[in-house]
Amino acid sequence: MGTLVSKSDVGILSYTDPTHPHAVTNAAGDSFYHDAVGNQITRPGGVIITYTPFDLPKTITQGAKATTFGYDGDQQRIRKTTLTTETIYFDHLYEQVKTASGIEHRYHVHSPERTISSCDARRPRTGDALPACRSPWVDRDDHEREWQHR
Repeated sequence: MGTLVSKSDVGILSYTDPTHPHAVTNAAGDSFYHDAVGNQITRPGGVIITYTPFDLPKTITQGAKATTFGYDGDQQRIRKTTLTTETIYFDHLYEQVKTASGIEHRYHVHSPERTISSCDARRPRTGDALPACRSPWVDRDDHEREWQHR
């Protein structure tokens, strides 16, 4: 297995950190820096990344923009917070997205191989047992998505 030395859309890639030979340190003149265990801590554009004690991203900051992640005891992501949005995750089945304009609920159905159906919904209408789907889709076996409007 070799090292990727260039990409047509990026340019030449360099790997000059002897303690992390897998880590790109420069791509087309842009520098990348890593911590002692190999986590990328800075990247072009002024992006700074901090990590949890379990080496999972804790914050990604670029100027005044910050994204913060929270994890449960099994180190599965349960929260993502930005300046304008908070997303709560429950397993891979449900997401609650809070913004200034309201709350959106996202439901996912999985097969062992992939997500086979998703539904985005706002608050339920009066009398509805479950939220009405705004934009559900079904992923068919041929991997084409069929949009179904209900």
